[in-house]
Amino acid sequence: MLQLCRNHFKREDIGFVQICEYSKEGKVARARDMFFHGDAHFLLYTERFHFFNRIRVKGIRHLIFYSPPNVPHFYYEMCNLMQESNMNKKIGSMSNMTVTVLYSKYDINQLSAIVGTDRAVRMIESERNVHMLVTDAKNTDTI
Repeated sequence: MLQLCRNHFKREDIGFVQICEYSKEGKVARARDMFFHGDAHFLLYTERFHFFNRIRVKGIRHLIFYSPPNVPHFYYEMCNLMQESNMNKKIGSMSNMTVTVLYSKYDINQLSAIVGTDRAVRMIESERNVHMLVTDAKNTDTI
């Protein structure tokens, strides 16, 4: 999937950097810096890289999972990086942040580990194509 995204970004001339488990330390540092300072609009980041190297990715405003992570707590780790202390104050605002997870019926196990079994089943069996989880300090709910 990473190659599909990379090829699309190249074809459409979209600014991006990528990090995978085979990336050298210098390339990782350069990619993180470019992403944080807004020189690259997207950072393609693999789950395997996150498994082997728990780095703090700064500057995340919109997080897109191509499928639910195989290791459920990776979802929470990545979401927790979307804190004000990790943001570049010169780029964007804290008020417009999103997390998107693309999933199919075959992702039921990974999805249930993130949102719970009952909610995952309802989401998979639903007629609707989009499900929104709204989170605030008091409540998390499916709309």
